[in-house]
Amino acid sequence: MNIGARLFRNVVKSPYRLLRTIQRSLDPAYRLQHRANSSVGSAIPRDRVQLLEQNPGQSSDRECRLLAYLAMEADAAGAIVEIGAYKGKVTAWLVEAAEKAKGKARVISIDPHIFGTWEEYQNTVQKFELENRGLTIHKELSHSLGESWQEPISFLLVDGSHEYEDVVTDIEDFVPHVLPNGYVVFDDARGEVYPGVTRAINERMRTRSEFDEVGMIKNFAVFRRKAA
Repeated sequence: MNIGARLFRNVVKSPYRLLRTIQRSLDPAYRLQHRANSSVGSAIPRDRVQLLEQNPGQSSDRECRLLAYLAMEADAAGAIVEIGAYKGKVTAWLVEAAEKAKGKARVISIDPHIFGTWEEYQNTVQKFELENRGLTIHKELSHSLGESWQEPISFLLVDGSHEYEDVVTDIEDFVPHVLPNGYVVFDDARGEVYPGVTRAINERMRTRSEFDEVGMIKNFAVFRRKAA
């Protein structure tokens, strides 16, 4: 393509690009991800980020940065609660980020590890000395713990069983304890693969007037409790 044709194409596309840029700048979910990328990059040294990214896990580096940012923003008056830990990649990010926060909220990880993930999870915990840095581990089903849960939560990540009934139970057990301005994130919330997650969110989360929906970021559905 010659220079003239390329210039013409760019001129024609410019209004659409400008419109897209404006739309994205007004999107709360986009702004949240942008803040996450910037803040985490500034708070956590690059060599440390590279170590965290090497951990085995299913969450992308971009998703981990978002979760880390929300952990950094978490109110120390409540705990950071992770339901579903897999091999500990996100767990390590949460502990790392919580240490960078002003108040350093406590991180609690809940997972029964019934599908052979316990050994690799423990490897991650030991590699990053997570328990020495304040991590509390509950190797049990979330409902076993949640049915009597009383502790305030400043940031809740729901990524346990993706069956409809189990997601509903996690919502009913833990979401009421989320503090004002606290975030709730559901992983795998796009309904094509895990329709039970989407259904539970539609029926039990989007109906809660005390929460605002920030939006979808990749596979995450992000909510925030309204200020008191």
